[in-house]
Amino acid sequence: MRFYFLYVQPWQFLMRRNSRKTTFGIEDPNDLSKAAIDFQRDQSTCNHLCVGDTGRHERYLSDYYIFEKEPEATSAALWGRGFPAIIDLRAYDSADHYQQLLKRQSKGATLRQIKKAKSGSYTCRRFNFEDYPNEILAIKQSKNFRSGGPVMAAFFKKKPSPKGQNLIPQEVPDPSCPNHWYQYWGVFLVKGESKKNNTLVGYIKLNRVGNIVHIPGIMGHADHLRTGALKYLFLETVTWLIESEEPAVQGTQYLQYGSIEHASKGLAQWKKNFLFEPHVFKSHT
Repeated sequence: MRFYFLYVQPWQFLMRRNSRKTTFGIEDPNDLSKAAIDFQRDQSTCNHLCVGDTGRHERYLSDYYIFEKEPEATSAALWGRGFPAIIDLRAYDSADHYQQLLKRQSKGATLRQIKKAKSGSYTCRRFNFEDYPNEILAIKQSKNFRSGGPVMAAFFKKKPSPKGQNLIPQEVPDPSCPNHWYQYWGVFLVKGESKKNNTLVGYIKLNRVGNIVHIPGIMGHADHLRTGALKYLFLETVTWLIESEEPAVQGTQYLQYGSIEHASKGLAQWKKNFLFEPHVFKSHT
């Protein structure tokens, strides 16, 4: 992976940049919105895990353009860097406000797919990753290639764990620190009243570090990619981030899903449809 980030990703960013600038309507990178990052270090709720998390995220930001370090967005300054794809959560008064603009962006198509999934046999909720090992394995093995490239788990088939078939889903605990955490949201195919009878068919991994929530990954089972299930899941996740009064959500300002240069044209358009916009990072403290 180190080889990929050092030598492959910079060339991918360079080759995709012009087409992605067109997709997102970028004329002058210096005019992009600036996301001021605050890691919220040394809070009263912080513990030793927070130190490692903020350190990893600080290294992660090195893949992206940071305004103070290169105030003029020259080709040299942008080498190896991507423009982060961000939803500014503060721009929406409510989840309804977000949905109104979402409807306008896709002329209602996205919301119609979500409505169909919602009225069907799907439900969304947070879950413990370790409670669904076999479903997660099935999701990873269901498609050989994703927007980001080949999926190793799909090529090197691993058998489901017998222990995983008997796991009883547990309640999701509150994070030990509300400002630094990992959480999972999943979309489930409903088969009965009990959560144990529901099948996980897609999930989003979230990582909060201060005022930014990063999405390390979104993945859905191949059989459910055309049903609107993942779009339904994403909307429920954004709704939670915008409207929840839980301590774990308070103070979040940005939702980031990689860069506009990451992965395929299809994923770039997906990000645009869900109102992600290119930004530059202003600073991180």
